[in-house]
Amino acid sequence: MAKYYQLNLEIQENRNISPYHKILVLRDKKITEISQPGQFVTILTDGLLRRPFSISSVKKDKFEILYKVIGKGTQFLSKKVKGEFLDVMGPLGNVYKVHTGLPIFIAGGTGIASLRFLAQKLTSSGILFYGVKTKKEIIGLDVFIQKKWKIEIATEDGSYGYKGTVIELFKKYLNGHMIDFQSIYVYSAGPKEMLKMVCEICEKNNLKGQMSLEKIIACGVGACRGCVIKTKDGEYKTVCKDGPVFDINDVLFPID
Repeated sequence: MAKYYQLNLEIQENRNISPYHKILVLRDKKITEISQPGQFVTILTDGLLRRPFSISSVKKDKFEILYKVIGKGTQFLSKKVKGEFLDVMGPLGNVYKVHTGLPIFIAGGTGIASLRFLAQKLTSSGILFYGVKTKKEIIGLDVFIQKKWKIEIATEDGSYGYKGTVIELFKKYLNGHMIDFQSIYVYSAGPKEMLKMVCEICEKNNLKGQMSLEKIIACGVGACRGCVIKTKDGEYKTVCKDGPVFDINDVLFPID
């Protein structure tokens, strides 16, 4: 069984990074020593249910959780302050497998969190395609800027970068450049509708890659089977334990 911990951790920071998003910083050497890109932690947010959050960065003995305040769980979390404690379990789930070639990241919204951790670990730079509704929702670019990635941003309202969706922007890139598709490896995370279209593009262009799926997760260790999905080979897998990272060619949509 994969190694993980359940601990009460003291909040180091819980700061605003946009009108809608915050970064939670926690400290624990045991978790940071074994955490890998793609993994997540669950946090007890209301006394009953645990919520999953991608690990978005690791720096020495501290790790970061990048989250959007949208529901009861994240609203509860957003009110926590430095010095308070949280019940945290992790690291959980599988990890991104690093492949040779040009890394292309396709992120939507807070899907950038797990990809941010992956960019931190990669030795080579690549291209980030990032889609949000408006420029006020652009977050988590610091690692990509520091490592000199090429960053392409799409906003649905046209307030920054390309006006439209990140899928349209990615298609435009593929159609407008002379590219050896065999040299590309795609990593993607974000809303299910976006991931479905990423899969379709990759299948059409014979591109390889991985994606991180989001689903309601209860136990986090594959015991309750509440986050099961069906893969293309007919096998049922849990997002929390077999995932959240899956090969692009294995994912079967729609995902409930």
